[in-house]
Amino acid sequence: MRVEGKELNSECQVENVHLKESDLKRDFNQHWSEQGFRVVPQISVIPPANWDGTLFVNSAFVRYFDHYQRGGSISEGWVTNQYCVKVGFSKISLEEMIVRDGFLTSFEQISIGIDYSEKNLHKIIEGICSLLWGKLAIRRDKVYIGIPDSRKNEVSMWENAGVDPHNIIVSDKVGYAIDLQKLKVKGEYTNIIFDRGPDNSLACSQDNCQPGCHCERFLELGDLGILEINGRKVVDHAFGLERIQAMQNGLEKVADLPWFKAGISLGTDQGLGVMESMNVADHLRTILLLASQGVEPGHKKQGYILKLLLRRVLWNWPSNSTEQFDDSARKYLEIFADHFPEFSSGQNNFIKFLKNEKASLDKLVIKAQRLIIKMLNTKRLLDPDDLKFLYETHGIPLEVSLRIRQDLCPLVVD
Repeated sequence: MRVEGKELNSECQVENVHLKESDLKRDFNQHWSEQGFRVVPQISVIPPANWDGTLFVNSAFVRYFDHYQRGGSISEGWVTNQYCVKVGFSKISLEEMIVRDGFLTSFEQISIGIDYSEKNLHKIIEGICSLLWGKLAIRRDKVYIGIPDSRKNEVSMWENAGVDPHNIIVSDKVGYAIDLQKLKVKGEYTNIIFDRGPDNSLACSQDNCQPGCHCERFLELGDLGILEINGRKVVDHAFGLERIQAMQNGLEKVADLPWFKAGISLGTDQGLGVMESMNVADHLRTILLLASQGVEPGHKKQGYILKLLLRRVLWNWPSNSTEQFDDSARKYLEIFADHFPEFSSGQNNFIKFLKNEKASLDKLVIKAQRLIIKMLNTKRLLDPDDLKFLYETHGIPLEVSLRIRQDLCPLVVD
């Protein structure tokens, strides 16, 4: 199918223009700059000191939170691109994330924020839709809007901006709320959803499939939040860059992005299964990002998350010689270097962290196996007291004990 001389993907119904990450960020920033928003540089993935609502996550919203906490305002509006790290969150655990398409442990947000007013909310909704129908060239009937019950007043705004009324769903099942009482942050988000189509390999076979279904036919591209921070309101909107890029280029899955697909192929070539290869490629990119931001493996906060991801990679890595291990790690680096030159400062530490953690984990696993086998000679399950004993007495983390336990008795569930 062709429109105005440009090839269209018949499944996703978007212009098949193969935009790179840099192209999308440029177009997004330009779009909002033309509407009076100021482009601000992204900040570290490490949250500011006054943010402790989650173990390890940063986002453009956290930047707004920090700014408001310092007494500032965003009257003119900001637009930014922000790398984020998440290893599970309130709605979904890390184990659930890694088996679902589009849930990456690190991702980039293209985001805007502005002081709340009815006028600003309406302006942003109009701007979102003009971006979707314009630069992103998405067919209107492919876009769904999921609005929380308490924000029904938004329906007419989305309709006026060009969204098909039949594609606007008012339900808390497709919109969502946050309430971080300790930080005095609360609010609700409207979801912006893309229909990948009933023939997509991730779609279910139900005739009544719609946003909120258990399948992955409907991909959340981004959201629009109205949040209250210490009694002051901000409008927070973001798209997930990787999801937008996959959709924009007519790919069936986010996992088909070039860097991701190359990483998966490298894993399967080494004998890993597809899911294991996806986990390794995803986690290694996040490890490189964290290394480039100066994070080092440790036992607290950011350091612990980095150590956790290193261990998850090494659990899946095939047993091979040190030479083969080094060669494989460098091949992943080559893939990431082509797509993420901004991570280049982390390359040396990337290799070092993998080597050091492998040596440490090998010793820890031998010790843990000996202790756990001894425990399992008298029982089939490890109870919480056993896990506490292994950690407090022998320094064996929970995830190591459970993984060894699973490997020794895969058919028994604790």
